[in-house]
Amino acid sequence: SSAASDVYKRQIQMTKKQIGLTMSEVLITLGIIGIVAAMTIPSLINKYRAIVLAAQFKEQHSRLAQALKTLVSEEEISLTPSIHKENFSSLLAKHYKISHDCGRINIGTKGCIQLNTDGIVDHYKTFTGAPVNFGYLDDGMLVLLDGTTLFFEQGSQAVTLGYYIIGIDINGYKNKPNRFGHDLFAFKVEEDGQLIPTKNIKTWNPYGACNRNNLTDTTNGLGCAFYAIQDSGYFKNLPK
Repeated sequence: SSAASDVYKRQIQMTKKQIGLTMSEVLITLGIIGIVAAMTIPSLINKYRAIVLAAQFKEQHSRLAQALKTLVSEEEISLTPSIHKENFSSLLAKHYKISHDCGRINIGTKGCIQLNTDGIVDHYKTFTGAPVNFGYLDDGMLVLLDGTTLFFEQGSQAVTLGYYIIGIDINGYKNKPNRFGHDLFAFKVEEDGQLIPTKNIKTWNPYGACNRNNLTDTTNGLGCAFYAIQDSGYFKNLPK
């Protein structure tokens, strides 16, 4: 009948209006979700990276400390640069599972990374992203099976200083950020194998501090290991 047809048409029109309203709500909701995601995802990513770096730092610091302790105990030696000059990395390699030994990376060599003539290495940056002077970690480079990378000062400079220096790239030299104080940390090695982080140039010449406001110093970040150990929130507040 005509009345039934009119009722049917009105039902169809109402259904179309309901569908249109529902689609509008969906689009608005999706837009809100997109905005919220754009605001929160970068923060979540940064938090995740901080957690990962903190865990890697803790693990690699512990592994290196144990390897040094075992080295001194089993070899029955004192880690004195004037005695074991140039051989420290080889001695330590025995207590790690090594992927490959890159050897020296100083000027004129063919290491896995290379120093420029001014002692700067393009592969790494300082704590705040400036060019970094790598002249005190250029005497040796070991890559472990998991990619973790160790750098050594074990030559004449170590003899002058009276101690070896080890740098640890906690996620490997092939993985970013490749910056001191972010994923690369330096330590002093005592004669008895103790691994000592130091915090500024005044207590550990020639190494720099860990200063987020220093944008030019080529040694900035080489003293960050101290703060990474002492501050539980360290990796959450790394400079951009």
